[in-house]
Amino acid sequence: MIQALKSKGYGFIIVPNPSDQIIQIIMDDQITKIQVFNLASQLMALPPADKNNVLDISGLNKGMYIISVETNDNIYTQKLIKN
Repeated sequence: MIQALKSKGYGFIIVPNPSDQIIQIIMDDQITKIQVFNLASQLMALPPADKNNVLDISGLNKGMYIISVETNDNIYTQKLIKN
């Protein structure tokens, strides 16, 4: 479930967005967890991001998703469009 109460806004960049295969999460802070949710707040099963915060989204259907990025102190969310 997306924890909107802790959300501090964007705080990170998704490149490219929209995307059809690979995205990278760019953020100044240390990322502890990356999760992808559909618009029904269901967690999507994806391979984990690599050490450079690169995530393979090729297994997702086309549409809009919510990327949740956790650091030691905060949770940030942002929309992702999958082509």
